[in-house]
Amino acid sequence: AFYFNSEGAFLGKVTGGSNDDVGLAEDEFFLATPLLPCALSNGVHGSVKKYTGNNLPGPVTDRLTEVIHAFVHFTYIYTRDSILFCDLQGALDKKGRLCLIDPQAHTYASCPVYLPNTVTGLTILQNTRKL
Repeated sequence: AFYFNSEGAFLGKVTGGSNDDVGLAEDEFFLATPLLPCALSNGVHGSVKKYTGNNLPGPVTDRLTEVIHAFVHFTYIYTRDSILFCDLQGALDKKGRLCLIDPQAHTYASCPVYLPNTVTGLTILQNTRKL
């Protein structure tokens, strides 16, 4: 089983000045999550493992990676080819469950605040016929 590190997360917006004043990137929105519930903090389990790439799915080397790839494929089909998760990575939590962190997605949506240049990413993946 796996889950996304989303409990207690919130979307924020920088207000009260320009982004240059506070040293942030171009975006005025940000996503904040609590500290990871992974065992990384006490070193019990290994490091974060990457299960998919940004523009290519990547190799399937074990059963968990196969499950993650199946989830990505299901989501892509379920959303009628409009959302494709990528850059999925994570680590085991203290209960041995995979906690996915910092997920990205390619989409045809025209909102670059959240998903910049994603039409290109979808096109690359569709042309490689890896979906």
